Amino acid sequence: MAKRISHQRITDIMLTMTKQALDDLARFEHHKKWTVRLLAMHLNIDQSTANRRLRRLVDLSLLARRPGDRQERGRSPDLYYLTPLGAVVLTRYLQRETGIEAPSIANPASNVHDLLVLELAIRLGWEKIRHREKITLTQYRWQTDRKLEPTGETFSLVPDLIIHGSDSMDTFIEVEQTAHYKHIRRKYETYMQVAYTYLAEDRGLPYLYFIFGDEQQERSLLPLHMQALREVYRPLMVVGYTHMEAVRSRDVRSLTDLDEIVHIEGGDF
Repeated sequence: MAKRISHQRITDIMLTMTKQALDDLARFEHHKKWTVRLLAMHLNIDQSTANRRLRRLVDLSLLARRPGDRQERGRSPDLYYLTPLGAVVLTRYLQRETGIEAPSIANPASNVHDLLVLELAIRLGWEKIRHREKITLTQYRWQTDRKLEPTGETFSLVPDLIIHGSDSMDTFIEVEQTAHYKHIRRKYETYMQVAYTYLAEDRGLPYLYFIFGDEQQERSLLPLHMQALREVYRPLMVVGYTHMEAVRSRDVRSLTDLDEIVHIEGGDF
């Protein structure tokens, strides 16, 4: 059973923190795992400054640091993540009615996934993006006469990222690293439901981009995605693919940049 944290301790900690430290902690609301490099990229500061700012939060026990693992090419970066105390202080600082929770770091694949999502959010324009927000939509049924009718139910999903386009066309971005076909197919089924809703409610054509970890991962997983796409797809949304190595080599810094490197496999052509 987790030990309760007193209001007095929370207050005492917050009184010792500068506005900068509180704002740095606030960056852990949606993305609860960071590295020095990603904080430096996000704030446009040097890595020594980013390291110092993260260490300050570690010293207050608001963050913990997990040293990087040994790899073939050196070590992976140290992982900084929100602690239970940090989650309570952050909830108080942001005045959230629902408590923010500390993350699990037990699964290395999840850690890699979360950092890839974070890097994309930074590159594509932090303020323009919805970060892992639960959305609930009205569910529609596709009829054989190419009409859509409401089922009377709703469905929910939590995309990795959503970017609202100025032309009313939203782009959903999913970082995918799993080889489990049922998971992949279920994701396409969910997004076809999203497309039905957008079409029925005249929201514009949605885009769905899958981002793989690297080129090798894309080569191995893309056939599974193509199979799922063939089985559930209707030409109601654009589906595109690329990988993070391409994102980095092209130094993608906007949705327009990303549009230029994804290869499209679906759309109302």
